[in-house]
Amino acid sequence: IMRPGAYELPLGIPCGELIERYGGGVWKGRKVKAVVVGGLSTGVLSSSELDTPLDFSGPIQAGCLGLGTGGVIVLDDTYPIINLLHNGCRFFAHESCGQCTPCREGVPYALETIERIRRGEGRLADLDILLEIGNSIGIIPGTTICGLADGAAYVLKTVVTKFREELEDHIKRTNPRGYRRRLPPGAVVHQQAAPAGLVTLQPLRGGNGRTIPAYEPRVKPETN
Repeated sequence: IMRPGAYELPLGIPCGELIERYGGGVWKGRKVKAVVVGGLSTGVLSSSELDTPLDFSGPIQAGCLGLGTGGVIVLDDTYPIINLLHNGCRFFAHESCGQCTPCREGVPYALETIERIRRGEGRLADLDILLEIGNSIGIIPGTTICGLADGAAYVLKTVVTKFREELEDHIKRTNPRGYRRRLPPGAVVHQQAAPAGLVTLQPLRGGNGRTIPAYEPRVKPETN
């Protein structure tokens, strides 16, 4: 935004008014893509939800955990939403103490899935897996002792639900054939941009001297 800072305002101010009137709008005239209303653990609002009042019930009605800390972060339309998903899950996976199995195993698995999507190995079914994890971990579903997993859950649920079209477009663009690559230890992937924004992988040479195809399916290809 143009004027970042600390603002003391009455509860209930619409999120869009906070951004435009007090924050001076998005930097360089760009458009809002998403808004973190109170720390990543609360989830995100989409650009269609900027009329959400910033009070104790408004964000909840928009699918978020709550108002949280009130630390608002604005993401413009140039920011890839997959990066927000990755940053959020990476933080919660790092902070997990490991006591509760759903958090200890679920959040790192979600992070691994997101990293695979970012590498161009994602499948459309991965988004449903992320939602299933988000709906299964935390105090709210009763599967963990503390609320750390709820933070990861709301990142997963709100981002995947509200920005599913962008995530699906990313998967279709970077892995149009729906393959998941199987590479030997030590193999290096060289990526080169191809026409229409697709990603092609150059054939690799494995540790045994064998040439590996650009795509070698581990599972049956899915229809995107």
